[in-house]
Amino acid sequence: MSPVLPYAYWGLLLAEAAVLAAVYAIDAPAPSDPLSIWLGWGGVASMVVMLIYSVARRSKRLRDVMRLSAWLHFHIFMGLQGVLLVFFHSLHLWGRLGAGIWTPNPGVLSFLAVAVVFFSGLFGRYLYGWLPRTVGNLFGADQPDRKGSAGVQRVFAAWILLHRPLAAGMFLLAALHVALAYMFTPSLGR
Repeated sequence: MSPVLPYAYWGLLLAEAAVLAAVYAIDAPAPSDPLSIWLGWGGVASMVVMLIYSVARRSKRLRDVMRLSAWLHFHIFMGLQGVLLVFFHSLHLWGRLGAGIWTPNPGVLSFLAVAVVFFSGLFGRYLYGWLPRTVGNLFGADQPDRKGSAGVQRVFAAWILLHRPLAAGMFLLAALHVALAYMFTPSLGR
């Protein structure tokens, strides 16, 4: 069984996590500090870039550039990187024994939406591993029953119908969080 991601992606994620953990251990930046802001923007950018996979699934031109499985690996990597950056951007919410996480403001709601979409994506990746493949690595409806493939295909189709609106809601909450942060934090407007 191959790893969910190529080792280079894991190495990059571990390096990013180690550097950010060291920086935050030495001197954790304030929520409006430039590093924290860049981490937030980096998380949003990673999550926007990961949408290329959705386009690649429908674009022969992009599938000529890379196999669809490589686009999926890129999608997963960008999602993991986005969650990592958003986690460090939001680390101040966990101060005071996590008291900030229970405050219903757009930043907290945006963080929770990222977490929900992330765990939904993990579940989807798990389901994806159970789907039978044809020669072109597409889902085979006429394949012999492999681990209850018809049932898995139905669950996967339902998961897609749930995951997409969750992701759309996450992006909407992120946009609201960014807009309100720039409106009500004078130091960000400089």
